[in-house]
Amino acid sequence: MKRIFTFFFSIIFTTASFAQIGGGWDWAFNGGGANPTIKHLAFKADGEMVFVGTAPKAIKFGNTLLTAPSLNGTTSGTIVFLNKISATGEANVVKSYSNPNFIILCATSDSIGNFYIAGRISGSSTYPSTADFGNGIIYTATANVAFVAKINANGNAQWVKPFTFGPTSGAVIDVQRIAVSKQGNIFITGFNYTTINAPIYKLDNNGNTIWFKNVMNNGPYVSFQETEASLNDKFIDDNENVHLVCIVTNGNGTFNFNGDIITAPSVTVGGTIHTYHISLDANGNKRFANGYRGAGENLFVDRVSGNYLMRWGQYQTNSGPFANLPMDVISPTLTQYAGYVCIASNGNTLIKNAKLNLFNGLEIKFVLLKTDGSLAVFNKVSAGASYGIGTDYLYSADAINNAIGISETDTNWVLTKFIISGKSPQSFPRLLAVKGNEYVSVSDFGTYSTTELPTTQFGTTTLTGYNAATGLTPPYVGFPRLDVAFAKCNSANFPLIGTTTWVGVNANWNDAANWTNGVPTASVKAIFNSGSANYPSTFPTSPASGTLQVNTGAAITLPTTLTLVGGVKNDGTIKINNAGFFQGFGSTEWKGNGSVEFLGSTAPSFFMSKPFTNAIILNSGISTFYDMDINGVTFNTTSGTFNLNNKTLRITNTSPTSISGTSSSNYFYGGTLQRAINSTGVYEFPVGSFNNFQSATVN
Repeated sequence: MKRIFTFFFSIIFTTASFAQIGGGWDWAFNGGGANPTIKHLAFKADGEMVFVGTAPKAIKFGNTLLTAPSLNGTTSGTIVFLNKISATGEANVVKSYSNPNFIILCATSDSIGNFYIAGRISGSSTYPSTADFGNGIIYTATANVAFVAKINANGNAQWVKPFTFGPTSGAVIDVQRIAVSKQGNIFITGFNYTTINAPIYKLDNNGNTIWFKNVMNNGPYVSFQETEASLNDKFIDDNENVHLVCIVTNGNGTFNFNGDIITAPSVTVGGTIHTYHISLDANGNKRFANGYRGAGENLFVDRVSGNYLMRWGQYQTNSGPFANLPMDVISPTLTQYAGYVCIASNGNTLIKNAKLNLFNGLEIKFVLLKTDGSLAVFNKVSAGASYGIGTDYLYSADAINNAIGISETDTNWVLTKFIISGKSPQSFPRLLAVKGNEYVSVSDFGTYSTTELPTTQFGTTTLTGYNAATGLTPPYVGFPRLDVAFAKCNSANFPLIGTTTWVGVNANWNDAANWTNGVPTASVKAIFNSGSANYPSTFPTSPASGTLQVNTGAAITLPTTLTLVGGVKNDGTIKINNAGFFQGFGSTEWKGNGSVEFLGSTAPSFFMSKPFTNAIILNSGISTFYDMDINGVTFNTTSGTFNLNNKTLRITNTSPTSISGTSSSNYFYGGTLQRAINSTGVYEFPVGSFNNFQSATVN
């Protein structure tokens, strides 16, 4: 008989807040046309904001319409715009370009509102391209070049600098990331697709090179490019240390770091991906260059501490800060960690980690590390779906429209509050700017209609999309009807969950006198405390609640007809009679340190695939159809086997008595039993086959 002994590390998440769409927003406005793209959004030191973007054909902000005539009579023209947003939410165009001979790939700004834009100018000796940045700043490209340009807060160009990043013949040359330090220096990462060079440059504020490092030259699948526009300038700290993450998929585990060959551990399972964590100091000297098994993305560096956050996944153990990440067993031969990690600026210390189920069900856009160590999460909320956070949830309350969400955690990365809004048939989160508790979001909203303009709502403000290019000759065709919405909120004003607490005047669930805030509905949390004179025993045909919270000392019996939209946090005792096919009342997850007692003679079939951490008390047999992590099992019957159905049951409580009541007729069979254990103690593994008890005891 195979015996498996496993140590477990677990994080208990506390209850979060609840919000429906609407409320909590300070202002909102939109700028529209044909699917505009915002490249950069940031707060200035004085609270004003700036943003940079592009749009095909035309775009409109308030009463300002920017247009670009079509090229060659067929190809849509392009608008590039550099804008300010006032503290009251009014957009003003600082500088715009109609059909410029350059492409913006990334942008940033400094604390006083100067703009720094970077990208590509395509040209050749036969067909030179002249890019006019205004204010007499012109560059004519006779070959493909990358560029960086500075435009001051009044829209006047200061300078433009070209870069080739090596030979340019037939090459596509990009500046992929750009950041400005508080000292005023500029940092860029680039890429040359022909020579596979990807240097890092430090420039002074006049665009002159201070130093550069040719960090990569390894293969076509290597790049520092950040796919999330909000994170393109988040790779330096206030000491001008540079932090970068690079993924190499060539499988050989080596990496050329400015002439140094860095080697990552070999990858034998789960693919051939290696990630390199690279840091330079303000003088361009290597601070560290470490290679690991796995994939890192969505890098965010905190300017003050230099600590960095990223989404991380690995299938094998690593050395250094990733050595002790909690790994899920996803098959007999494969384990996996998937979540967020925060690493100290020195690259050697894991500060904090959280499995992805911290944000259970959220379609995450990206996560920002705030200066105090908490997180801001920006996500999409799909139509008709509920998303669990702790045991509460985000819920769009709309079967047709999608929405966006902004969530906050505390410094322990426990989600505490959130807001959702901006619903439309097509809603996509794009960028988020953060200043303390203030957030400004950029999101797309659109419709599938060919005749109607899209609408969306933030709080009490309804936005209607622009059809900005209507009436132009020729009008644009073939573009989705997507508009872009800007909206500001403060987390101090995020709406909180509606709650109602059981007071127990009598035992009737449906009597409003038994609740502090009326009978629970699908959008309200129901709370049960200890010491009530009565607990519910009379129920309506279909009782419902948004979420359910049973606190320590409370013991309630619930009907199998109860339905939940959110989750359960049970630190008391929940009793269920003749559960049958038990699906957890439809809850998104079931957490807490309490217990669930299955009463009656009907053996329950456990069909809950979501997280479930309570202890189980059995008065009959049970079958599970999913892997389970639970606090313990008590057999309270003379004949009650636990059929694991080829699944794994993990007991997370390290107490030797976390399994009790076992006998030759009360045991586990048909799968794998794992127990968390202390360094001392006597632990029984009461296992067997269908009709043969073969217990093992480990001292």
